[in-house]
Amino acid sequence: ELNGPVEVYLSTETDTPGPNNYEVKDISNDIIKSFNFLRGANSTGPLVIGVKGIQSSDGDICEIKPTITSITPENGRGGSLVTLSGNWSYGWNFDANCHWTLDGTDYIDTIATFNVNKQIVCTAPR
Repeated sequence: ELNGPVEVYLSTETDTPGPNNYEVKDISNDIIKSFNFLRGANSTGPLVIGVKGIQSSDGDICEIKPTITSITPENGRGGSLVTLSGNWSYGWNFDANCHWTLDGTDYIDTIATFNVNKQIVCTAPR
């Protein structure tokens, strides 16, 4: 069981984002962390997410470092399935959500699922 406050760090420039090496961070006490991370048209590297400070019920520090390696399709229409590939923890006790923006403005959150290939799948809003 995991509990306690967390700090989240995002980067496309390192595979070990943390307090001294990140592009975007959220170190608030908010329970839900939400990010809008815009990448340039020529950005092809993975988006790496570092999570710091999670403790297990026995007090051990746990590291969860999900990595998004691809999002397909990159463009599409409302109602299309969007698949995120990468490395992350998954299972019956993990939830995923997709946060959508429209012209840089927060738009809507949708519930995601894990497919048989351990990818995250979301339906783009209409």
